[in-house]
Amino acid sequence: TGGGSSSSAQVEVIPNVTTTNSRNKKIISCDQPTDLVLTTYNKTTKKTKVSTLSGGEVSVTNPKPGQTATYTISSASGEILKTFTIKSKPDTPKRVQVEFQASTLNATWKKAAGAKKYRVTITPEVGKPIVLTTTDPNISIDLESSAKATIKVVAIGANGLASKAIKKSI
Repeated sequence: TGGGSSSSAQVEVIPNVTTTNSRNKKIISCDQPTDLVLTTYNKTTKKTKVSTLSGGEVSVTNPKPGQTATYTISSASGEILKTFTIKSKPDTPKRVQVEFQASTLNATWKKAAGAKKYRVTITPEVGKPIVLTTTDPNISIDLESSAKATIKVVAIGANGLASKAIKKSI
């Protein structure tokens, strides 16, 4: 009697994963020196990338301007430990040039990285403000007069985020 049995079941210890922001990066920290799987899905390009994170601390850079990416951190056995999404603003349009010809306002600017479209607000000294959305960085619009005006250009990314505005008065 007394022929006891013993079993040696292995218990998977679930690591604690934390993330912190640091400039244009997200720092991923793990409280155990274990390999983790990072799956990155870029919602804008529809591409998925899988990589292995080896113990301690690693960082991931933000997606390109105007894009959105979702990051999923899993244990080696496939258990999801943390998921987060990062949206990046498009770059600010540059070199806005504006001129009047009679009562026509002509404006052009350098395309902004990550911009899918532009929101342009023209506030003339006389008349009502005009707001338009365009994909073309060259516009011509007739105003009620050739008086002074202010133009504000904002880039909008595929993820809906807006850049900083650039203003130009003429």
